[in-house]
Amino acid sequence: MVKPLRLALLYGHLVARGARLYHPGGSHPVCSLSLAKQMVAAGLLRTNGESFELTQEGRSCAG
Repeated sequence: MVKPLRLALLYGHLVARGARLYHPGGSHPVCSLSLAKQMVAAGLLRTNGESFELTQEGRSCAG
């Protein structure tokens, strides 16, 4: 769960395509959409359309 948070911190957000999340311009999936939804429920990410952004709590967990 730390890798998607760190990539979201690095790139500013993650993009949902199909059933996976990618960093902007990336071709390798970072995590599944179901894991991203669990992170939203835990308060680590928030959704903005097809984009997933870090919350303040997510920033502290990312490092």
